[in-house]
Amino acid sequence: MVNGSREYLPVAQRLYPDLIAILVTASPEAIASRLVGRGRENTEEIANRIARTAELNTNLENCIEIQNDGAIELAGNELVNLISVTEKQMA
Repeated sequence: MVNGSREYLPVAQRLYPDLIAILVTASPEAIASRLVGRGRENTEEIANRIARTAELNTNLENCIEIQNDGAIELAGNELVNLISVTEKQMA
């Protein structure tokens, strides 16, 4: 398992055709709320970051998506279950 960049993902998918890509994402509203809460970026920087993520997401293909708008435990459990099912399928 590798945590990587959305920007690099199309390259990784070409280099590793058997790659199983899991895209953990959240709504723009959830992302903005979290970033405001961190207090490290101003409003313009947050808007730019959200726009960049949306642009990168439009170019992604063959990804399994996990929506992370709620409690971290929900998305975390979904990720663990997905890894477990994939591991069993590959065995």
